[in-house]
Amino acid sequence: MITLSELYKSLEKKIPGELSCSWDNDGLMVSCDTGKTVKKALIALDATDSVIKSAIEIKADVIVTHHPLIFTPVRSLVSPKLITLVKNGISVLSFHTRLDALDGGVNSALAAKLRIGNTELLSSELGLIGDVHAEIPVNDYAEFVCKALGCDAVSFIPSEKIVKRVAVVGGSGKDYISDAARHGADILVTGESGYHSMCDAADMGLHVIDAGHYETEQPVCEVLNNFIRRIDPDIKTF
Repeated sequence: MITLSELYKSLEKKIPGELSCSWDNDGLMVSCDTGKTVKKALIALDATDSVIKSAIEIKADVIVTHHPLIFTPVRSLVSPKLITLVKNGISVLSFHTRLDALDGGVNSALAAKLRIGNTELLSSELGLIGDVHAEIPVNDYAEFVCKALGCDAVSFIPSEKIVKRVAVVGGSGKDYISDAARHGADILVTGESGYHSMCDAADMGLHVIDAGHYETEQPVCEVLNNFIRRIDPDIKTF
């Protein structure tokens, strides 16, 4: 088995830090002992209270997340989350915008869930665009997205327009509406764009499906799981 330090270095080779945005804060979030052997790892989108509780229950050595546990500077150690993690000897590794930008990361996982083929980059930073698995109207495609991602509901402007090209941006994707329209996408599937952005996109001939921040990024947890399993198959992942 490998140590936390070795696991982090191995994950950094697969998800390089240079892909992270300059404003981001990810990487090694919490660790009492980087030389600790990693036997169990819990993978989640966020290190929420319930995730931390689960990590304690299964006696996980590390939580690996997409969203950073610590985003703004910590000026005093009063956070119940951080104190609980330290008390229980649980480390946290987070891979945020670098996992968004990674080929095979957040948007690749989302495109795979939606069976989008022949993908290419949507912008220089992130996002993908490709061909649908079947040419169907916007209304039917929205229903497909809802089922494929396990959403309770999705938001979109109804239309009978036939969908041929789809762009995907996991999480908040309103800043990529112009890119999607310029690349000839019929649909942009994202987590959240907002009412006004959705209306503006429709004026460009682009339909936006807001499928939920969690729902569009959660598929990447399986990517993280596979990375860890390949690094050390002896690590039990949850």
